[in-house]
Amino acid sequence: MDVEAEILDIKLRIQALEATLCGGADCSEAALGIAEARADVTEFRTAVSQGVTALTDELLGLGDESDEHVDAVRSRISRRLDLLRCETLDLAIRLDRLLETDDS
Repeated sequence: MDVEAEILDIKLRIQALEATLCGGADCSEAALGIAEARADVTEFRTAVSQGVTALTDELLGLGDESDEHVDAVRSRISRRLDLLRCETLDLAIRLDRLLETDDS
C-alpha cells in the first residue's frame, strides 16, 4: 500500500470512528481517541516528509557525484583523442617523408 493510500485509509477510519462514537451525548473519550489518531497521522506525515527530503538530498548528491565522474571520463577521453590525433599526424608526416624518399 502506498503512503497516500495509507493516509487516506487512516483519515477514513478516523471519520468512521467520529461518526460511530459521537452518536451519543458523551464524546470525550472519542474526542481523545480522535486527537491521538490525528497526532499519529501528523507524526506519520512528518516522518514521510523527512524521508522524502532525505531521499531527494541523496539523489541530488548522487547526481552531482555522477556529473563529476562523467566530467572526469570526458576529460580523459579528450586527452586520449588529442594524443591519438597527434600520433596520427606524426605518422602522416613520416609516411609523407618515406614517400618522398622513394620518389627521389
